[in-house]
Amino acid sequence: MIETVVSANMLIGEVMRVKKNHLAPDFPTGNEKRLCIVSGIHGDEVAGQYICYELIRRIKKDFDKLTGIVDVYPFINPMGLEAQYRDVPVFDIDMNTLFPGSKDGTVESIQRQRS
Repeated sequence: MIETVVSANMLIGEVMRVKKNHLAPDFPTGNEKRLCIVSGIHGDEVAGQYICYELIRRIKKDFDKLTGIVDVYPFINPMGLEAQYRDVPVFDIDMNTLFPGSKDGTVESIQRQRS
């Protein structure tokens, strides 16, 4: 099932959405292990989207064998993917350089500290 994880209204009248494909057994027991696959950090690297597609396809093919939960985020930088741009557009933020981040700061404050 495809779910919107977060959405934000943009100043240009559009809505940015980060979505995930949630795959879980039909009858969960509550003891399932969970795996999260994330791709699309850089909008100009699309190989991860293909891997996500192939992973989902293979899981659905043998869905009856699924015993855990798999959440697939094919692109978490949708603006970068649409623009085919490495960083998050407008802010010019490279998500890799922000890792591990700061629990006390915003993305912009972390970026300023590193430049």
